[in-house]
Order: sequence, then structure tokens, then C-alpha cells
Amino acid sequence: MEGLTELWLDGNSLTGPIPEMSNLVNLRIIHLENNKLTGPIPSYLGGLPSLLELDVQNNSLTGEIPSSLLTGKVTFKHEGNPDLRPESKHSTRYKVILGASIGGLVIILVLFAASIFFLCHFRTKVSHQKGESMRTNTKPPTTCSMARGGSLMDEGVAYYIPQSEIEEATENFSKKIGKGSFGPVYYGRLRDGKEVAVKTMADSSSHGTKQFATEVALLSRIHHRNLVPLIGYYEDDHQRMLVYEYMHNGTLRDHITESTDKKHLDWLARLNIAEDAAKGLEYLHTGCNPSIIHRDVKTSNILLDINMRANVSDFGLSRQAEEDLTHVSSVARGTVGYLDPEYYANQQLTEKSDVYSFGVVLLELISGRKPFSSEEYGADWSIVHWARSLIRKGDVISIMDPALVGHVKVESVWRIAEVAIQCVERHGTSRPRMHEILSAIQDAIKIEKGIDKLSSSGSSKAQSSRKTLLTSFLDVESPDISNSSLTPSAR
Repeated sequence: MEGLTELWLDGNSLTGPIPEMSNLVNLRIIHLENNKLTGPIPSYLGGLPSLLELDVQNNSLTGEIPSSLLTGKVTFKHEGNPDLRPESKHSTRYKVILGASIGGLVIILVLFAASIFFLCHFRTKVSHQKGESMRTNTKPPTTCSMARGGSLMDEGVAYYIPQSEIEEATENFSKKIGKGSFGPVYYGRLRDGKEVAVKTMADSSSHGTKQFATEVALLSRIHHRNLVPLIGYYEDDHQRMLVYEYMHNGTLRDHITESTDKKHLDWLARLNIAEDAAKGLEYLHTGCNPSIIHRDVKTSNILLDINMRANVSDFGLSRQAEEDLTHVSSVARGTVGYLDPEYYANQQLTEKSDVYSFGVVLLELISGRKPFSSEEYGADWSIVHWARSLIRKGDVISIMDPALVGHVKVESVWRIAEVAIQCVERHGTSRPRMHEILSAIQDAIKIEKGIDKLSSSGSSKAQSSRKTLLTSFLDVESPDISNSSLTPSAR
């Protein structure tokens, strides 16, 4: 991966020292700002021959700043690290000698990287000339590659699929099934019979390049039964495509709030979907290192497979999402109705921002209503304000989807309502973590199935919890995030 040219890892809660990357001699841009990195700035960074921009603002870095970063050759931003200081003259003199020794090694590495680049390019060109249609593990040269958490994308996980094979699979993109963050999504069937969804990029700008590289890097490395799997991708100078496993039953939104011919979801089916989605998000938060914040959790990003199992999608776009893709302000990125007001107010993104959005999803599952609508909620605008006011009164029946009333165990609905309202607390510190939400959903499933053997003490505890819930709400309204200041996502 010596061909890596840009590294964007800003705002990911990274901890520990700056990772080793001295062999990445083609790096031009490195963004590590707004993390929790510690330790000194490695001196080799100033010696990277292609480096033009380095941003380490707002971390906890310490020690001397290498003089090679202060010559003006590199655009270097380091504000927000109070314990950084310029390098002493004595240290500079010593490192000049060391730098001369390293110089020869750098030249050798550059020549080696160039040789690998041209060899890969030659092989790819020969393969295409022969009409190669088989998927191959070899990724053709790109203008931008991505890494995450200091370790590079695993090779041989996502397959490069030739454009000709994608065109054949989609019958020249004849069946459009939706519109994603990048552009249209098409149905296809590969030569081995596997059904796929092909996400195309409508934007070929440099921002699009970064977003595409981010998603390929993330999705190639992350595998979980409740995350939509990436099968392959295509990329050239003018077009980029991602090939996912096809989800036969569309989005959760299709089934609960849209006027479609999708089959009705009973309460147990909704609980199972909530459980699957919670497992996927919990894995992103706790099973990945560093953790991944989805940033745009919503019912249209929860897809249902042929067995109605839920899979979370679009998480690869989340951490580097551009404002022109999310249709929200340049300060806070997400979708109106799901956007965490704390994140909107102070721009501090955490896992609890996903928790807020998931709380909105839970309220949608209970009510069958849209998250944001002046027609449905009047002056309240949002499902959160509307549901909160009714829950305060102890009235869960009024927020239930009419199709569910009389066909569910109300105690099961109450369990979800309780955790949903906790999820949408104004302050992130008051919200539960995903594993706690998952536990509550599993409790509700047991209650609905009639297999929950609540002891009298357990029942009393539940009643006490509900009493606390109903009497402890803060009479504080969230910041105004109406459509006067934000534009709803088109997805």
C-alpha cells in the first residue's frame, strides 16, 4: 500500500500515539485532527517526500515539533495541543545527521513503490485487454486510497469487478431500485447467480473520491450478520461503483411509514428487526477498533433481507460524509428528524449520537409514523416531542400504530417506549449504550412471546423504573432543527 496518497482519520476518537507510516512515501495529505492522540509527533513525518498537508489539531500531543514541519514546505496545523513546543536547536542538529542517513532509504522505498505501481498497472491493463471477466482480488491503481486506525485496508477481501461484468449483471443498468448517498442504485445478478445491488457514484469530484475510498476501506474489513455485506467494487478515472448483497425486502421505512404494497409488520417482527439493527450498531461501536459512529441511523438505512432479517447500511460513509451528500448543514451531518440535538448544538460526535437516532427509529416502530412532519405533529414537528409528551402522561396506547392496538402485550410496548425515550434524552450522558438498548429489546421480545418469567421483585422494579421515567423528564426543549435551518435528506 505504498501508493497511499491521502489519509483522512479526523474526528474518530482515535487514542494512543500517531501510528507508524514512515513507509508510505507517497502520502500527500494526512488529517488526524479532532481525535485523542497522545505522545510526540514522529520526526519522520517531516521527511515524507510527497507530504503537502498535515493536520493534528485538537489532540493531546506532547513534546517537540520536528523542525522539518516548520520550514513552510508542509501546511502544518497543530493548534489545540497545548503541550507541543518547537524543537530545540540541539535536537535539530542531531536529526539533520539522522535525516541524511534516512534519505538514502527513502529513495530506495520510492523506487520500490514506483516499481510495484507500474507492475500492477501493467498486469491490470493486460487483464482487461484479454477480456478478463472473472472477479479478481487485485485492485487497480487509484488516485486515492484510505486507511483507518493506523492499519491499512486488508487486501483480497473486496473484489474488483470489471465494468463489463457489472453492465452485464444489471442489463446495462435497466432496473433502478433506489437512490443512495452517491447516486442511483440498480438491481443485478452476477454470473454465479448472486443477486446484487449496485450503488453508482453520480459525483466524480475529489470529495466523491474520498467518500468512495472510505466506504471500500471500511466495508472490506468489517463483517457482521447485521451489516450489509460488500461483495465488490469498480473504479476508474470517471466512474465508481459499489456492489452489495441484494436485500430483497427493501428498507424498514418502506414497511412502516411509506405507502407501498409491502407486507404489514406485526409487533414481534418489528422487535426482531430492532434487535438485528441494535446488534449491528453495537458491533460498530464496540466490536471495531477504533469504534465506528454511523452518523446517519434511520429507517431507510436499515435493509431487510429475504428472511426479513435487518441489516444496517451506509455505515462506511458515516465518518467522512460530506455535506453535499448528507443534505444537512456543514456543521452537523445527518438527517432531519434523526439528528442528535446535542451534536447539532456543539458539533461533538459520539456513539450517543447514534443512540439518539436509534431512539427515533424505535419510536417509528411503535407508532408507524414519520420522524418529522408538521402535518402529523403540528407545532411539535418531531416524533420525539410528540411521543415524549404522551409518555409523560403514562399514555403509551396513543402513540401505538393503530394496526398494533389490541394485538400486542402492552407491557412489551412499554419496555420499548421506555428505552426509546431514554435514547432521545437531550444530554448524551443520560442516554443508554447500545448493549443496554439491545438488552431492553430482548426483554420486550420475551414479554411478547410470553416466556419472560418476571418475579414479583422484577415486576416491582419495572414499575419503579416507569414511575421514575414519567416523573424525571427535564422541561427543556431541544434546539430548533426545523426545516428552516436544515434540508431533509432525499434518501
